Amino acid sequence: AEFENYKILLEYKWGELSHEPRLENARDCGLLLHSRGEDGGSQGIWMHSIECQMIEGGTGDFIVVGDGTEAFQITCKVETDPHGNHFYAREGGHPLTISGGRINWWGRDPEWQDVLGFRGRQDVEKPVGEWNVLECVAAGDEITVKLNGILLNKATAVKPDKGRIQIQSEAAEVFIRRIELTPI
Repeated sequence: AEFENYKILLEYKWGELSHEPRLENARDCGLLLHSRGEDGGSQGIWMHSIECQMIEGGTGDFIVVGDGTEAFQITCKVETDPHGNHFYAREGGHPLTISGGRINWWGRDPEWQDVLGFRGRQDVEKPVGEWNVLECVAAGDEITVKLNGILLNKATAVKPDKGRIQIQSEAAEVFIRRIELTPI
């Protein structure tokens, strides 16, 4: 089914196991919102969507898992890192619209590395084995992301503004004990 104007709450924790091809990489998963099209439309695996990333050190990032067109895009207020390579959510930043790529949550460590167990200096996610509460609110053409009650990221002018919901797993053990989908 397609959903619009909702809050989705996902309670999860990372397990100890990881699998090929990500044995040494950060534990990785995702909550894919407003999914459209065919299964496997993106990289032969997922439907095109707007992803709320769940990865050690980067939970709360937005990734546009789109087709490269304006059909899948978001606008966020951002600042750029000193090297001009990455965008970080900033309430007072300049608006940036993307139809591919990512917008990092405001506290993602600039020294982030794709290694198992990575912890950033400002991480809101709890350590491996402890429960986290991820909350995404999709209202109209906006999506907000909170982790453990802290606002991490906000997108506006989201396209599409409704669709299916997918839970992504990328070779890391993740436990989910609660999913609540509430219309708003």
